Amino acid sequence: MTAKKIVDLNLKQIAMLPISFKFLKRKKFWKRTMWFGLVTPVLLFSVLVSIVYVKQDAIVKSLVKTANEDFNGTIRIKDSHVAPFANFPYISIDIEKLEVFEGDELTKPKRIININDVYIGFDIFELLSGNYDVKSIKLSDGDLRLVQHKNNEFNIAKAFESKKPIKSVEEEFHLDLQSIKFERLDISKLNEANDIMVDVFVSDAQTSFVSSNKHLAIDLDSKFELNLIIKGDTTFLKHKHFDVLTEIDFDYAKDLLTVEPTEVSLEQATFNFEGKVDFKNEMFIDLHFSGKKPDFNLFLALAPEELAPTLNKFDNKGEIFFDATIKGKATNGHTPSINARFGCDEGYFNNLESGKKLNKIGFKGTFTNGKARKLSTMRFELENFTAKPEAGIFKGKLVVDNFESPDIDMRLNSNFDLDFLSKFMNTPELKGLSGQVDLTMNFRDIIDIEHPEKSIKRLNESYFSELKIEKLKFKAEGFNVPINGIDVHAQMNGHEAKIDHLKMKIGNSDINISGSISDLPAIIHHTAIPVETNLKINSRRIDIKELTTGLKGMEPVDEQVDNLRLNLKFLSSAKSITESPNLPIGEFFITNLYGKMKH
Repeated sequence: MTAKKIVDLNLKQIAMLPISFKFLKRKKFWKRTMWFGLVTPVLLFSVLVSIVYVKQDAIVKSLVKTANEDFNGTIRIKDSHVAPFANFPYISIDIEKLEVFEGDELTKPKRIININDVYIGFDIFELLSGNYDVKSIKLSDGDLRLVQHKNNEFNIAKAFESKKPIKSVEEEFHLDLQSIKFERLDISKLNEANDIMVDVFVSDAQTSFVSSNKHLAIDLDSKFELNLIIKGDTTFLKHKHFDVLTEIDFDYAKDLLTVEPTEVSLEQATFNFEGKVDFKNEMFIDLHFSGKKPDFNLFLALAPEELAPTLNKFDNKGEIFFDATIKGKATNGHTPSINARFGCDEGYFNNLESGKKLNKIGFKGTFTNGKARKLSTMRFELENFTAKPEAGIFKGKLVVDNFESPDIDMRLNSNFDLDFLSKFMNTPELKGLSGQVDLTMNFRDIIDIEHPEKSIKRLNESYFSELKIEKLKFKAEGFNVPINGIDVHAQMNGHEAKIDHLKMKIGNSDINISGSISDLPAIIHHTAIPVETNLKINSRRIDIKELTTGLKGMEPVDEQVDNLRLNLKFLSSAKSITESPNLPIGEFFITNLYGKMKH
């Protein structure tokens, strides 16, 4: 039977109805029914909103009054009004300008929470029956400032410390949350003991809850920007954008929080994260971070944002991996263990503009905070670092033990063409750069950060470095005279550093320098050990007029020096050289001076 026949049949059946049902055929009846069906829900909703509007002032005052009576902190608000659709399907009360203070002192330094709009959502029918269960919360535009005081107390914990027995507070406050939302919320945590601040700007975050007798399931979807600030100065973790979508389970009986396997986005890269937190066992943390990627994007995502324009010039690939764990108790003076492994094989960077490529990049690394889990037992190791420029080699190794007084062991062997470096980096500052560099370095030293002058007394130190530079040429910005060639051979064996020769040809001028420093590590360590410095300078011609022509803000000096011979000697202590506010205290000798002036 077709649809048309069914409709015709239904109309015939209506036509055959008794007289008392003939109104069903009237258009006016159906119009009135439709309008009644539309208007009634709207009217009912408006009435309910009006009732809530009348009650909202009493609800807010009750909540604020109860909170201020129950907790040590102080809560104050500017105003409140009904926001029917802010947390739909729940009806919300918008609390404007919510402020929470650590105690009775209502000053900005003591303010913990400052939020422009807090939307508290209620079930409208439960609300009318006098049940004030909070179903949803939305925080919009504001900041949350957490401070960990030097005695390890948190300001927010002190503010919400109860004045009453716990049972009494539970009877008056009841949260039956189904969701929490954040919009444009700046959250920071400052540790007063070490002056380290973690700052997170949450642009958007949503959590939803499904509760049973044994478990609370939480879905989290958030986007935020992370900054790490140490002693008022930003670090490499600056303006880093994260995107997290995860599922969390909380076991009521075990007090155990479980984060399901999650993919976290950091800038244009991703990594995996999962773990557990056991609140009953002194907040025992067991977190795992891992990633296996075909490029360097995750490492580049951690680079300072100022380098982004330069790094974006490069295409990169490589077999990259990392695996890190944080495991152990985290409260009552405990610190969890941190262990990480990372590495790369068959990596490369290719400059898309110049076509120059750095091949065969490889390395392996580890980090641990050691058995004692403190600065003095930390160890960082980067081994088998290799790279192959277009012409040359690069091999290196770095080990740092004891981050309190770092014990540094560094080995480096490199040979590369500066013309390749100039074109590979493709920066204006290196235009026209050419030459060959050969650097070998074996360095072993302990650096006492607090008392550098003491560390040399307990060294098992080893110093050997050799630097060769051949046919170095470049054009310096703002300097009109071409640098036609620089040759250098310098070495350090033990504590003595020698410059065998430093030859420079600049325009019509030339200069040859050689010399030595008797104890370079002593200067590094700020010791009182006597240091002798010798310097020899020879030149066939120094054309001062040519060198000073075209310099910004300076008139050319019409002078020329021929056949210059100058021998200098300086006797002082290493500490005087590094710490004297003006000229170092010591003896200065000119043992030989000869030069022929043109004018």
